[in-house]
Amino acid sequence: MRLPPATIVAAGLAVGLVIATAPEAVSAAPVDPALQGRIEAQLARYPGGVQIGRNKVSYDAGTAVMNFVDGGQTLATACPNERVCLYNGVSYAGDRLDLNTCAWYDLAWRGWQDKMRSVRYTKSSGTAAFENHGAVPDHGSDVLLFSIGYRNRDASSLGVNDRKADHVRPRC
Repeated sequence: MRLPPATIVAAGLAVGLVIATAPEAVSAAPVDPALQGRIEAQLARYPGGVQIGRNKVSYDAGTAVMNFVDGGQTLATACPNERVCLYNGVSYAGDRLDLNTCAWYDLAWRGWQDKMRSVRYTKSSGTAAFENHGAVPDHGSDVLLFSIGYRNRDASSLGVNDRKADHVRPRC
């Protein structure tokens, strides 16, 4: 069966439209198999996430976005506006977890408990308190480690609180 030329043109335009509006264009750079392996391991261990970029996984409808170090590079100080960014390296290096929530958040839900080494706050108001999980399962014995907020935005090193935070308690 032979299709009329108008049908062929319309089909070609539809395919072009789909390709042009894809969420992220396919990069010419080769995919780093080690990076993709880390992302797949994260999604297998902590289901419910969606890979939204070459080195990003989104959880909870964007409330938490994990940014994996790509090709041995650091993420430097990049932290999107209106987020609390947790880094697993000092001086804002390494993998980053961006949070945008006004509700208590358990970092263990995404494998980030006891990993944070530096933090940055870019919200225009409010604070975020970081807690260590206590011995009581109902969180009744959780201990406040430190707070950060719009008045004290950066902690490039957590000192005695390094790799201790299990929960975030934001106040928006």
